[in-house]
Amino acid sequence: MKKILAALFLCAFISVSIPCARASSMSDPSRIGVGARPLSMGRAYTGLADDISSIFLNPSGIASMEGLSLTSMRATLINEINYTVLGAAVPLPLGSAGLGYINSSIPSIPLTRWVDNSGVLRPEVYGSSDYSSNLFLVSYAVPAEKLLRQERLKNLDLGATLKLFSQGFSSSVSGTMDGSSGSGMDLDLGIKYRFQKWLSAGAVLNNILPAGMGGRFVWAKNNTQEEIPAAFKLGAALRLLGQDGLRRTGSHELLLALDAEKGLSSGGPMLVHAGLEWKPAEPLAIRAGLDQQSSGAGIETNFTCGIGIKALNFTFDYAYHQYGDLTENTTHYFSIGYSMPKRSHKAPGVGTSEQCSVDRFPLKVKLKEFPDVPKDSWASEPVRCLATLGVLLGYADGTFGPDKPVSKAEFVSMIVRSKWGEEAKPVSAEVYVDVPADHWASRYIALASKKGIISKETKNFYPDKQITRAEAVVIAVKFSNLIYFPMVFVKPYEDVPQGYWAARQIAAAKGGGYLSFIKEQKFEPDKPLTRAEAAFILSKTDFFEEEIEGLFQ
Repeated sequence: MKKILAALFLCAFISVSIPCARASSMSDPSRIGVGARPLSMGRAYTGLADDISSIFLNPSGIASMEGLSLTSMRATLINEINYTVLGAAVPLPLGSAGLGYINSSIPSIPLTRWVDNSGVLRPEVYGSSDYSSNLFLVSYAVPAEKLLRQERLKNLDLGATLKLFSQGFSSSVSGTMDGSSGSGMDLDLGIKYRFQKWLSAGAVLNNILPAGMGGRFVWAKNNTQEEIPAAFKLGAALRLLGQDGLRRTGSHELLLALDAEKGLSSGGPMLVHAGLEWKPAEPLAIRAGLDQQSSGAGIETNFTCGIGIKALNFTFDYAYHQYGDLTENTTHYFSIGYSMPKRSHKAPGVGTSEQCSVDRFPLKVKLKEFPDVPKDSWASEPVRCLATLGVLLGYADGTFGPDKPVSKAEFVSMIVRSKWGEEAKPVSAEVYVDVPADHWASRYIALASKKGIISKETKNFYPDKQITRAEAVVIAVKFSNLIYFPMVFVKPYEDVPQGYWAARQIAAAKGGGYLSFIKEQKFEPDKPLTRAEAAFILSKTDFFEEEIEGLFQ
């Protein structure tokens, strides 16, 4: 009996997930959900679509893949329904292609009939049947810029997925289940647009192929045809914290995803999906979400959560998903994936370093060159880019002087002159006791104080003093609005104890990649900052990072 209920649950679950005016007894197994990561985030994925799960959920998400990706998922619904997912995607000269497979099955469903036993009707098992639903997917996605050769479309990706369905029952008793199987096909279309590094949006049309073009399911019995329920999904993903987020906070990343889903009929309700993903450190992700689904009793809002671990290009994800109020319906999903490392963008034959990418191409302008900053130097790209932007200037003899120290006035002036140059007006009074109005950097120091990137509480600024690494990091963290925690539980470096005055900012800067040029265990916070180090640190802040990106096509 439980297996029969499980079969009914599977069909009912899928068919009510997107209410539609067209009644349908066939099922789209992708409606259950694909990928432990999206499932743990309440299935809010349409605007995110940034990994191989896109094959099943928003095909445009695989458009910019940089290497072979593989995925698999396994789950057991209500302890009876076997649910398996496999997927692979690979980049092509133009766009990317993907293959997917979903199977949901229930083995050994007992077949019963009522028999008259001495005037009493009793059930009798006379055989068994296996239920299986299969979905094969072929996806293709391409950046719109490459397809239409329009630079203004560089942030838009397009994708489509052809879906081939087959499902039905098999019986150990010949003839009893004749005509109970069928096959069909349909099409998903998806788009994704990146408004900013921290904001993307997407839309998907599920099962929109007209019946006249083959978008239907055909049962073997009497050649009965059904249209496959269609739906529309709209979603957005907002990166609140992280390297590409609205704010940076060391190595932490925080992502919010929201989806709205509607069956293409007037009577279907609007369903909402929401999810959060927090990465406290690179290998670990913690997720939670709310997943709305339609049921006979109305709309159910189910809680979801999960974790993800990444190691050596492999991903291991787990999702916990409620289905209604019955605890036995709660399902645990497990995914394993693999992605090839991203390709390097350095120019052929040019040296590289562990700290930075060198000579990305193509360039909009020629970068400035300095004989004392070789191209294979750890500071090559930051120095050359900031010099090209006019943030850092070379000397009259054509050299840059990468190892020369930087004064506090110089460091502050680089920042203020670059971002708020038009606001820096001459001052009529001293800014600090040791910064008179006629000091060459008074206007910049005054504006830096007004903007809050240097302290207003001290009487002296010491403008001509060599700025230390610690002082520079504190200013850079304030300038970039990099969030840091009120306490430091682990020393960021051996020589920076938790109680050090700048420990919080140093820990945040280290996590944010500002200090990746330091490979030793010591930070040497009181060491004078060099011009090369200043270029590297500034190049990692949000403002200068965007300015540098503007130099490349």
